This record gives sequence, C-alpha cells and structure tokens, in this order.
Amino acid sequence: MEGLRSFVLPAFTLGVNAAALIARITRSSVLDVLGQDFIRTAYPKGASPARVICVHVLRNGAIPSSRSPPFSSGISLGARCSRKPCSSGLVWGAS
Repeated sequence: MEGLRSFVLPAFTLGVNAAALIARITRSSVLDVLGQDFIRTAYPKGASPARVICVHVLRNGAIPSSRSPPFSSGISLGARCSRKPCSSGLVWGAS
C-alpha cells in the first residue's frame, strides 16, 4: 500500500505536464483547421455547427495531438533520468 501512495504524486505530476502540452497542441491545431476551406464549405452545405465541430474540426484537429504524447513523455523521462543539464534547464541525453 505504501508503494502505491508513493507512486500517485509523481504519476500525477508527469500526467499534468503531458496533458498541458497535448491541450496546447490540440487548441492550436483546432484553430488552424477552423480557418480551412472545407470547414467554411460545410456550413453552406447545410451541416449543423455541432456536426461541423465534431466531425470535421475535431477529427482533423486531433491528428497532431495524437502524435505528441510519445515525444512529450520522452522529454519528461529524459529530463528526470539524465545527469547532465543544459543551460535552458531541460536535460538532453544521458551522459
């Protein structure tokens, strides 16, 4: 039971860090998709705003954020497992 308690806070900390990155990437990609031609064309074709958002915007906006978790988890683990810090505060490479 003690091992589980000592696991929760570090896991939560790593999860919040990754979730913030995914939220920022998703917001950026959704705003980018909202300005594309196929979104502006869907409204005159008669699609409801909810359908445009759910089907077109979120589907196309989720692509970049679905590819970022491996990258963010690699940086998180690398920053915590390496011994040699860079000047920026992040840690690149285990030396």
